Amino acid sequence: AYFKANYPAEFFCALMSVRSADMMPKDWAMKAPEYIVEAHELGIKILPPSVQRSHLGFHVVGDTEIYFGLNGIRSCGKTASQAILGARGATPFKDIGDFIDRVNTQKVNTKVFESLVYAGAFDTMGYLRDELLNSVEVLYNYKTDLQEYYLRIEEVRIRENENVLLAPMIERRAELKKIQGRKTDRELTTDELRFLEDTEGTRKKVALKLKELPGPVVLERHKKIPVTLQQMMQQQEYIGCFLGAHPARLIYPEAEALANVFEGITTTVAGMVTEVRDMKTKKGQPMAILEIGDGTASAKILLFPRDYAKVMRRGKLPQVKDMIKVSGKVSKEAPVIEIFAETI
Repeated sequence: AYFKANYPAEFFCALMSVRSADMMPKDWAMKAPEYIVEAHELGIKILPPSVQRSHLGFHVVGDTEIYFGLNGIRSCGKTASQAILGARGATPFKDIGDFIDRVNTQKVNTKVFESLVYAGAFDTMGYLRDELLNSVEVLYNYKTDLQEYYLRIEEVRIRENENVLLAPMIERRAELKKIQGRKTDRELTTDELRFLEDTEGTRKKVALKLKELPGPVVLERHKKIPVTLQQMMQQQEYIGCFLGAHPARLIYPEAEALANVFEGITTTVAGMVTEVRDMKTKKGQPMAILEIGDGTASAKILLFPRDYAKVMRRGKLPQVKDMIKVSGKVSKEAPVIEIFAETI
């Protein structure tokens, strides 16, 4: 409690580092938003990973900001994360082109790059996520094309030097062949004959053409990066939890926060489905139990036979990752919130 009160940023950084490593993904997805809300109440911002500011794990910047670690991004991994941190060093990347140029693209490949985009790791650089995703191949091809351009310049220089060195040899060979072809008293010496034998087939190499200098990829940068609902969902998949407002709270603003419900009331809540159990009662009637979370808490939604039938008449049971609104009676608030669903 003392540590939390006096060093809140360090407290939440340590807490989330341990919990993210220890918890199963589903449990982390449910619990992390609660930590984020609690940290926010103490003036601490939990921010998405950033190629400019993140470290390998959770990291405190200043006194009030905690950045997700690059190693926590799905499909990124320790090797790629260390490659990014090594390339960045003490000098932030100037732009996206500078990022591609400085990192080892064998370790930070296009798959890793896309993961970084989905996680929001380029937001602090001012690039729209969709534009980056649409430009992945072009960005990486530019680096390859530029490397090939400068490599060709070197190859042309080497080829020209080789031909310069070959010129006297070819000229000398031509003179000796003329002498050899004439019927004169002049005969070739042993060294001259050996020279002709050694240089058999020697000729100038074909001149290489320079490649066209590729143009850099220019993407517009923005002071603020808007994030759509779909992008929020994608980010959750790549970092394991939602940051800021939970999508369910945005879709259903009229719903009560799960953290505010109490036993005995009839209410309407909303959340993302994290688990669906389709089962039968002892009498063989169909029922279901859903688990949902809204960033403030999690709850079990009990769908008994009568209400199960109503839901099924409208289509099918909600699936994992669906955003749903539930009306019903709160039957329990501790240790786990349970709600008897009437409508979904």
